[in-house]
Amino acid sequence: MTEGHEQDLDIKVSHLIDITSTQLKEELPWYRDLPESENATLNEVIRAALEDFISWSSEFMAAIDDDGDSEEAALGRRKAATDSIFFIAPLEFTKSISLQQTLQITHAVVDILERNITLIADKGQESRISHAMLYYSREVAFSAASVYASAAEAQGAWDARLETLVIESLISNVADDHLPARLAALGWQIDDPTFCLVGTLADTGEISGGFVQDKLRNRLQQMGAHCCMSMHGTAMVTLVGVKGDVDAKEMIGNLSDLFDATSPMCVGPLRKSIEGIAATVRAAVNGFNAAPALPGLPRLFRSDEVLPERALMGDTDAREELYSSIYLRLKEQASDAMLETVDAYLETGSLDSTASLLGVHGNTVRYRLRRTTEATGWDPMNSRDAYVLLAALKVGYVRDALPSTL
Repeated sequence: MTEGHEQDLDIKVSHLIDITSTQLKEELPWYRDLPESENATLNEVIRAALEDFISWSSEFMAAIDDDGDSEEAALGRRKAATDSIFFIAPLEFTKSISLQQTLQITHAVVDILERNITLIADKGQESRISHAMLYYSREVAFSAASVYASAAEAQGAWDARLETLVIESLISNVADDHLPARLAALGWQIDDPTFCLVGTLADTGEISGGFVQDKLRNRLQQMGAHCCMSMHGTAMVTLVGVKGDVDAKEMIGNLSDLFDATSPMCVGPLRKSIEGIAATVRAAVNGFNAAPALPGLPRLFRSDEVLPERALMGDTDAREELYSSIYLRLKEQASDAMLETVDAYLETGSLDSTASLLGVHGNTVRYRLRRTTEATGWDPMNSRDAYVLLAALKVGYVRDALPSTL
């Protein structure tokens, strides 16, 4: 290319850039609102495309005029290599400007070029250049799709690895200084109320399971929540952050069809902060693992419904919950002798026997048992609740006697 030709090309491109920028500001509101740095990068991409098209179209026309090729043959011999247009745009560019917006730009630039065809086509060659322009814009669109697909694949793979690292760290209770930064990289708000849901996906195939995960993520986003998810063994662990007042049960109900209808789903408590997030993940995972010990559980259950089973499996959080929320609350009611009454009732299984053992009236036993339910949420006269209370008392007695062991 001669120096004069290069100068002519630069003048044409600069003029087209000015026209294009003016038209895009009028036609695309989002283009007007771009930050200066992103606007500059986008204009560089447009400039590269215009320069490449004008240069390529010259070769295309030469193949027709000098070599005698037909338009079809010229396009076959002078294929446009448009991938290089996007090499000047960093990966972050694909995050701030969507593929749809890039295609809008491509469509708008083609319209602008068609309206200013005389700037790039010699007289009588307008039709051929217009045909070449449509071919070239198609190649740009394909290149853009390829670039964005590669960026999405790379970002998706990175996010998936990061999510797995976060979930495994929370399950293992390795809440080091890096964890808040990793959550922040996933767009997480530490102070948002958070709960964890663990269950088996409705489809666990390598490809079909991925589609189910995408549906799960999309539904949560549609409900105004954000999530972090990863497979842990055969179970999907989904950490859900919510905004404002949210009915977690209703939210989970809208997700239930994405999980295996014959398998349990365990939900951890609603918590905040790194420590709270780690606690709800561990509770949900350990609760899910404990589910086989209680075949009569409902499909969807809370992690605190299997506290004794979790404690038996070595879950220190469950033991602490049994100790602090049940045993200590009963022990603190020394004036009502609630701890002694519950212990005696669980031992004898009879109101009369308990009253006789303690030397009190039967109504006193009933009163104390009712107060136990109010204080702990567990009813000694219900067989399942009685088992939870018994586990709490055993944990409490051992811990008080040997505090260093628990």
